[in-house]
Amino acid sequence: ERYLNFEFNSKGFMILHIGKDRHNRGALTDEYRKFLNVNAINEKDFWGITFEIPFSVFCSIFDKENVFVKGYSFTANFYKCADKFKFPHYGMWNEVDVDHPDYHLSQFFGEIVLG
Repeated sequence: ERYLNFEFNSKGFMILHIGKDRHNRGALTDEYRKFLNVNAINEKDFWGITFEIPFSVFCSIFDKENVFVKGYSFTANFYKCADKFKFPHYGMWNEVDVDHPDYHLSQFFGEIVLG
């Protein structure tokens, strides 16, 4: 019914939302950000982000007991978007089959199974 949306820039600034889709979501409070350990990596020719999402944060946000055990599955997707770049380009883990990039379509999320 709802998904988490994490967006980062090269400086490590983050947008964190929860909702049903692109139009029906809201910002999560800053109380969750402190648990994510966001680290921006900026080198001459590339940049990247590392971060952690403790299972306890998911449990708190979705009001669930700890269900994160071996075999538990959920859906997700991962994207790289450079729409304002000199040469716009996009990347994704699980294909999004639409005419215009839209990364808020949960029907294109892929399954993740915990090992």
